[in-house]
Amino acid sequence: MQNEPRSELLNFLHVARILSLVWMLLGGLVALIALLELVVSLVYLTPSPGSLLLFVYAALWGMTDLFIVNREPHWRARAEKGDFVGLHEDLLLWVVLGLIFGVVPGVILLVIYLRLDPKAGGDWATGTPSNPPTTATSPPPYAPPSAPPPLPESSSPPPPSG
Repeated sequence: MQNEPRSELLNFLHVARILSLVWMLLGGLVALIALLELVVSLVYLTPSPGSLLLFVYAALWGMTDLFIVNREPHWRARAEKGDFVGLHEDLLLWVVLGLIFGVVPGVILLVIYLRLDPKAGGDWATGTPSNPPTTATSPPPYAPPSAPPPLPESSSPPPPSG
């Protein structure tokens, strides 16, 4: 039972790393396109502040996801050692940066952060499984309904038939 929350946490960290890798490549591609547009606009002496802002944002987007990819083995080692408090504290900065510059990996990191927070009802910090086994008993087997009770005998004579 103790390994189930830990393995779920490790799976979430792995998903965060893969999504960060994909978003890092996408951010790098957007930064490259914005840089090319910025260079072309500077060559023709019509600089565009929008392309400069897009380049800066995309570069920060790619770098944030690169750092998340590089930090994941450190987070994985902390989770395997059981240092959930240290992992929870270490994730805060990356949750904020991930939500600002790489939304999808940031959401995954936010889920991990909240599941590690015992004040928010996180179950990974306490080691309890996310879906504990139920102790409900099964319903009783089906029993067909019994025959209706007989009608009471009346002392009055039956009505005349004639």
